[in-house]
Amino acid sequence: MRQMGIAPTSHIGVALSGGADSVALLTALARCSMRVTALHCDFSLRGAESDADSSYCDELCAKLGITLSKVKFDTHASRRQGESIEMVCRRLRYDWFEAEARTRRLDYIALGHHIEDSIETMMLNLTRGSGPKGLSGIAPRRGIYVRPMLMLTRADIEAYLEALGIGYRTDSSNLANDYRRNAFRNVLLPKLYEIVPTAQAGMMRTADAMRHSTAMIATYLRWCALRYCSDGRIDIDAMRRDGIDLSGTLYMLLPEAIGANPAMDIVEQILAEPDNRASRLFPDGNGQLLELYAGRLERYAAEDDSEYEITLTESIDSPIALTASIVTHEEFAAAKKDADTMWLDASIIDQPHRFALRHRRDGDKMHPFGAPGNRLISDIFSDLKMSRSQRNRTYLLTVDDRPIWIVGVRASNSFIVTENSKKIIKLQVAK
Repeated sequence: MRQMGIAPTSHIGVALSGGADSVALLTALARCSMRVTALHCDFSLRGAESDADSSYCDELCAKLGITLSKVKFDTHASRRQGESIEMVCRRLRYDWFEAEARTRRLDYIALGHHIEDSIETMMLNLTRGSGPKGLSGIAPRRGIYVRPMLMLTRADIEAYLEALGIGYRTDSSNLANDYRRNAFRNVLLPKLYEIVPTAQAGMMRTADAMRHSTAMIATYLRWCALRYCSDGRIDIDAMRRDGIDLSGTLYMLLPEAIGANPAMDIVEQILAEPDNRASRLFPDGNGQLLELYAGRLERYAAEDDSEYEITLTESIDSPIALTASIVTHEEFAAAKKDADTMWLDASIIDQPHRFALRHRRDGDKMHPFGAPGNRLISDIFSDLKMSRSQRNRTYLLTVDDRPIWIVGVRASNSFIVTENSKKIIKLQVAK
C-alpha cells in the first residue's frame, strides 16, 4: 500500500465476497490497523449458497470489528440486451462501489486480485486479439481501485489464511469450466505450468514490459491527440501526410480521442476508403456509428427534430449553453465580433415573436449578414464543407420558425444593430 502512495490514514473500501482472496485482503489490512469498510455484493445467482456467503461476511466483519455494507441485486432483471451475466455483474458491482465511495467518503477501494488473476486476464486478452495494454495484466492501481496483492499467488494467500486459522467460502461456480476464465484457470494454465514450470514468472515479466510499453504509447497518443484531434474529430489526412503507422495509431487513438472501440478490421476499412470525400458510416464498437468525411473521422450524430422554445433575455444551459444580456451601443461598438456571438436590435422583443432553438429542416433559408440575398441553410453547410454529423449537431436560432442565426457559424441580416439601436441583445455561445 505504501508503494502505491496510499497514506495509512486513508479510508479503504474492501470488496469482500467471502472467498479466500478477499478474506485475506480484509484480514491483512485490518491487522495493519488501516481504516477499512467491507463491501459485499450478493448477485442472487446461487440461491442458498449466496445467502451463506452473505452470512459468512457478517460473521467475519463482526469478529474483526469492521463495518460491513451489503447490497443484493436482481441480476437477471438488471440484464441489458446482449449483455452476458459476467458483464452485468461487473457493471452492477462497479457502479455500486463508486456510489459507496461517494456516500461513505472512501479514498480507495481495494480488490483481492493476485498473480493468477493477472495472468488469466493476459491470456484472455491474448485470445481476443490485444495490444500491449491488454497484455499488461491487471493494473495495480487505476483511479480509486487498488490491488495490493498482485505480487502474491493463490497458494500464498491460502497459506496465510491457514496460518491464522481463518476459513473462507468457495464459490462453486468457479469450479465449473463453462466460463472461459474458469477453463483457463482450471485446465489450460495448470497444464501450461506442468509443461513450462517457469511460465508464470516469464508471463509476469512480459506483463511488466507491456506496462512500460503502454506508458510510452500513452505519451505518443497524447502527442497524437494534440496534433490530429480537435472539435471531437480525428484528422486522418494529417496523419497520412506525417507518414505515421496509420492502422496502429488510429486503433489506439480512437478510444482516447472519441470513446470509440472499433475492431481492427473496421479501422482498416476506414483507412481503405477511396479518396472521393463522400460521407461514410462505420460501427464504433459500442453500438453507435462513426462518420468519415473529407478525411476526418468523428462520432456520428443522427438527425434530431427536437425544438426548444427560449427567450432572448435569459441565459440557458440546454440544449446548448448560451449567455444572454442587454448591452449599450457603446459596448457593442467596442466588442470583438465573431461567429460565436449574435447581436440583435432589442426592439425584436417588443413584438410577440416566438423564439426557438432547433436543427435544420429541408427548405430552411436565411439571409446571411453581408450577403446579397436568401440562401438555403443546406447550401451554407455545403460551402463550409460540414459533415452530416456537424450539420445534425448545429443549432439554428429561429424567430417565428425563420432561421436568423446558425449558432456559432453564421448570423443573418435580420434585426441587425444600427446607429438607431438604443439597446442591443447579445447572445453568446458559452465557453
